[in-house]
Amino acid sequence: MRQIGETADGKKALIVHIGKLTDAKTKDGKIIPAAVQITTPLGSILRAGVKIQIDTSEPQTAAYEVCIPSGCIVSDPISEEYLGRLKSGTVAKMSFNVLQQGTVTVDISLKGFTKAFSAL
Repeated sequence: MRQIGETADGKKALIVHIGKLTDAKTKDGKIIPAAVQITTPLGSILRAGVKIQIDTSEPQTAAYEVCIPSGCIVSDPISEEYLGRLKSGTVAKMSFNVLQQGTVTVDISLKGFTKAFSAL
């Protein structure tokens, strides 16, 4: 699944990919059903990471892995519990910091998430 996130004024700010995983497990044997990859623009402040908040839940921070010519990438596993929150959620608010722009915030709609994820 892929969604392009736009700022409130309609500027493209990030790309979110979510995919199913098969046979992936944590070190303690818990199943990892999916993974997320978020690409933000070059100039993103890496130390701050990307903050992800589903509805009114406590925000979580995902760390950047690498920057390539097309942008800076966060890649994280999605636990069963977190997947459930995405399925029952309304919006995922993602924010990150960019040099000379400050904090950029994007709302990603979760409407249709369950159906789209099931189709993968």
